Amino acid sequence: LPTKDIKGYTPSYAAPEQTKSNKYKTYNEKVDIYAAGITLLEMCACFGTEMERYYALNDLRNKRIVSDKINNNYPEETKLIIMMTRENYNDRPSAEELLKCDVFVELGKIVNN
Repeated sequence: LPTKDIKGYTPSYAAPEQTKSNKYKTYNEKVDIYAAGITLLEMCACFGTEMERYYALNDLRNKRIVSDKINNNYPEETKLIIMMTRENYNDRPSAEELLKCDVFVELGKIVNN
């Protein structure tokens, strides 16, 4: 199968391995797990301004922290956000592992009722 040339990415959702200076570095499906973690953060935060969003994403990327407000309101989701946005893609959960997490199992019970 021919390899595909990745033309670009959205910087806010880009995994660390996508933003490194070596543009030919390989990566795998875990970049999507990273982006989903950023999306989950946004869903839990309901940012009022772009500046709030900027600081929250910056704190997550650089300091590995999620605000107390989000953590207090969504403690299980905060754990997922931290797991899904780990810098090393080998340390991020797979999609299959995520679906087995308590948060998703409980959500499935609610949705199926």
